[in-house]
Order: sequence, then structure tokens, then C-alpha cells
Amino acid sequence: MEQLSAEGFLSNFEALKDPRINNANKRHELSDLLLLSVLAVIFGAEGWTDIEDFGKAKASFLNTFLTLPNGIPSQDIIGHLFSRLCPDTIQSCFLNWVQSIASFEMTTIPELIKLLNLTGSLVTIDAMGCQKKITKAIRVAEADSVLAVKRES
Repeated sequence: MEQLSAEGFLSNFEALKDPRINNANKRHELSDLLLLSVLAVIFGAEGWTDIEDFGKAKASFLNTFLTLPNGIPSQDIIGHLFSRLCPDTIQSCFLNWVQSIASFEMTTIPELIKLLNLTGSLVTIDAMGCQKKITKAIRVAEADSVLAVKRES
């Protein structure tokens, strides 16, 4: 479950250096901007405005694990920061995080299901997720499921 925590996520981004000068104008933590942006994109954000809108809509939730000393950053702040970060390093860090999650997928998915309020929801999952522990967790969460099953060749 470590990789699903903010700390677990951020541990994969240690190689990413903050390009901003450390002065009074630096009002937002790099970790807050990274995690806000990734979460927003996972939930469908397609640009800096969408990330800001997501942050504002989910501010009370985000405040439970982000610092956000000056509230939700504006689209301009988010866009300016990302324009100065090294794309190759961002990609490498993100892939490290995804791979660390994938390696724990069979144990992580049931734990994630427990964290989410899925009552009455429809959960879809690929063939890799057709494990007894996962389907049981979906049933316990009082959700419905659609499981993709692949034929062995």
C-alpha cells in the first residue's frame, strides 16, 4: 500500500529537481503540484485549467494529504512549473511509480477497493485482475463487476 500513499508516490520522484528559486514567491510545494497534477489527469484533466478546476473541486479531500499552504495553485503556476521541469525525468519518475504499483497489483487492488466507497458502483477490470481476492473484495464492497477474461492460446 506504500505506493498508493502520497509518500510512496513522491519517493519515485526524488530525481526530479525543483527548478524554482527558493524565495517568498515560491508559494507551493513541488510535491503538492506533482500529486495534484497526476491525480487530476487520472480523473480526466486534459490541461492546466482542468488541473486547477479539479483542485478547487476536491480541495477538502486534497487538504487531507497535501500541504497546500497557499491553497490550490492556479493554472498559470502549474503550467509554468511543468514548462521548466525535464520531461525525460518526469517520464522516468512516473514510469518508476507505475511499475512499482504494477508489481504489487494483486495485493494492491483489493486494498484499493477497501479504501474506495464503491457501494452500488460498477467496477471493470482486465483479465489480470480476475483473481479470487479481487472479486471477493468487490463483492464485500457491495459493487457490481465486469471482468474481462482472456482465452488461453
